[in-house]
Amino acid sequence: LLVMSSEREISVRLNEPYKEHLSIQIPTFSGNHGDFLVLVLHKTITESVHLAGNESLVDMLLTVLSNTSAYIKSYCLESCLKIMNLLQRFGNPRRLLKGPNNHTSLGFVLDILNNAVQYQYEGNHALVYSILRAKENLVAIQNLTVANDDDPAEGEGAGQLNGDTPQEQDSQHWKPTVDWLLSWKKDLQLGTLVRLIDGLLPKVEQECVEHELTDMDEILRFLSQQTMVGLLPVPHPIIVRTYQSNKFTSVWFTSYLWGVIFTRSQRLPLYDWHKIKLIMINR
Repeated sequence: LLVMSSEREISVRLNEPYKEHLSIQIPTFSGNHGDFLVLVLHKTITESVHLAGNESLVDMLLTVLSNTSAYIKSYCLESCLKIMNLLQRFGNPRRLLKGPNNHTSLGFVLDILNNAVQYQYEGNHALVYSILRAKENLVAIQNLTVANDDDPAEGEGAGQLNGDTPQEQDSQHWKPTVDWLLSWKKDLQLGTLVRLIDGLLPKVEQECVEHELTDMDEILRFLSQQTMVGLLPVPHPIIVRTYQSNKFTSVWFTSYLWGVIFTRSQRLPLYDWHKIKLIMINR
């Protein structure tokens, strides 16, 4: 997936309508293959994030979504909800302060939002509306500080999180510092999203009051009539992250390859299966 997502031609073709019907537990949607990718990867990410050792997998899947986001002309409503769920999950202040590298995942999610806003605004009014509704989440990230007490998670910027990951529990002796916070916070791509909210949210609120808008379709129609000229900065260069081999992926691929060979060779007495260990169980 990571290799394919780095190819522009493949990312563009994700805009083709999705008409398949696979037996997979994702929300029913009407959209394109980009939507299918978002829904499937969101399911995988949320099921994997709480398991030990899956941090690299989660970041890799987020990278796939980031690589393709600049080319998806329109995300359906279901995809928008899942993307914003990722923002809430990985942008949770309490989670950010629980581990030295937790901010990496947030950076990928912000890249997804920025790419869609900067390059595909005309077709992504549902996502823009979702961003406007997520103002509090973005403000909490922007105002994130390190508390001075013994438990930084209970200080300013702390939020609610449904359980900590094993990695976060292992990092319980690590404490965030001001220098650590500033080292990565200055690189967060929040400026464009904040300007979007400051420029559009007051207009939307005024329109809703004056015309008593309550239907989301009416709000999306209003957003489609707005222009971003002069509101947003010059679009940033599209950043595509490519696959780079390392010892961890090599170990995983080797284990996977031998696992396939073993499971498909059961009819021939090639191995003493009593001595084969495909997985390790930690008790």
